[in-house]
Amino acid sequence: MNIAKTSGAELTPEDFLILMTCDGKTEQDPDSERLKHLEMHGLIRPAKDGETLTDWQKVRFCDNRYMPGVNWSITGKCNYNCRHCFMAKDNAANLTEFSWEEMIAALDEFDKCGIQTIELTGGEPTLHPRFMDLVREIARRGMDIDVILTNGALLTREMLREIKSLGFTGDFTGPDPSKCVFYNKGYYRKAKKAFDEAGKECGKEFMCLSPIPALDGSM
Repeated sequence: MNIAKTSGAELTPEDFLILMTCDGKTEQDPDSERLKHLEMHGLIRPAKDGETLTDWQKVRFCDNRYMPGVNWSITGKCNYNCRHCFMAKDNAANLTEFSWEEMIAALDEFDKCGIQTIELTGGEPTLHPRFMDLVREIARRGMDIDVILTNGALLTREMLREIKSLGFTGDFTGPDPSKCVFYNKGYYRKAKKAFDEAGKECGKEFMCLSPIPALDGSM
């Protein structure tokens, strides 16, 4: 049996001990009721021939409180001036972003703490000059990106295809069709076009974060 990625089941001490042996190598009792229970809840599944645990699935012991994910603002800079946002383009001179060396150091710390998923945000995360390098490095380490919080303006078809090819399972977060306030006329139309393209390339759903009633009709 192999450990699956998702489940809402609560584990008993007995369940945990069973999971410790589900490594794709150890034979299991097919009549075990607890084993059937874990499989029903999506915690384990039969291993294919020669299949073993991925790095993501292996049991790890970290000397800290369990933190499955992190929300990471990699830059304070943005390319738009939204009325509600303190990270607006006009404030760029007063905002900072992680250097590549700092991002690598942060990823090292995330790894030590057992972080499995990362939400990339900003500012506008795709504005960071090493954004795609960071995406590749996260993939290389076996971590997952569950959300990219972006205004969509800088997304390209090539970026979207590569993000999909790296196997990330999360979503992009973007503007609601009628509930955002912008100084930039035409912003929403540009963003929606980018998100529609992303949906076609990646098969992703998009959600709105913190909708704000429109005031100026400039979408």
